[in-house]
Amino acid sequence: MTNTKRESIIKRINLLKERTTANGCTESEAMVAAEVISRLLQEYDLSMTEVEVKSQEFIEDKITIDGKTKKPIHDVVTAIAYFTDTKVYFTKRMSNYVYNFFGAKKDVEFAGYLFDLLSHAMDNEYAKYQKTSEYKMIGGKVARGSFYKGMIIRLSQRLRDMKDSISKEAQETGLMLYNKMGITEQMFKEHNPSLKLKTSTSRMKISDRSAFNSGREAANRVNITSGLGGKKVSESMRLTA
Repeated sequence: MTNTKRESIIKRINLLKERTTANGCTESEAMVAAEVISRLLQEYDLSMTEVEVKSQEFIEDKITIDGKTKKPIHDVVTAIAYFTDTKVYFTKRMSNYVYNFFGAKKDVEFAGYLFDLLSHAMDNEYAKYQKTSEYKMIGGKVARGSFYKGMIIRLSQRLRDMKDSISKEAQETGLMLYNKMGITEQMFKEHNPSLKLKTSTSRMKISDRSAFNSGREAANRVNITSGLGGKKVSESMRLTA
């Protein structure tokens, strides 16, 4: 792929990232845009050699969420990072949470886009759920917690399954894939030599199974699809050494 073609792909991606609910698009339109972005990024990556990947601009971007308690999207960030080949860690402060995504510039920007998109989708689905008879019967706190846990687990699973499917398909079609996440980890250590991270885990106690299942069903309705758009990778995208 020529540099001109790559520049054209990045230009299309930047235009698509403007299709957000904040800019007047519907949630469905924004989700479709996310799918196209993912497919374009996959095409871009498969055109590069390992040396070219390492020579990209690597950045770290911070997303700050106000509030003393974590939002539901908190427990989806590791799946977003997995899907986008980025490294993520967070810092808890007195009045907010700060999420740091590190990786190739285009991947970090896509991770931020997905973070925003999925966060809004989760809140929108919960707003719909609040109007149901099930929600009114179970009660606010229990229903909210179980519903969001269902969404968190299912959305995370879908993102990971989609990423694994992309990698498996590429291998089956004979594409030579470098260890992109390994490169990201290496670059992260070079950019943050003194940073020491601690592993954080979240409890997933399910108080109400019905609300939890409703959350899973809501997550299934969120229109995120495979980064390859359900299509086979073209042989013309095969990498050469």
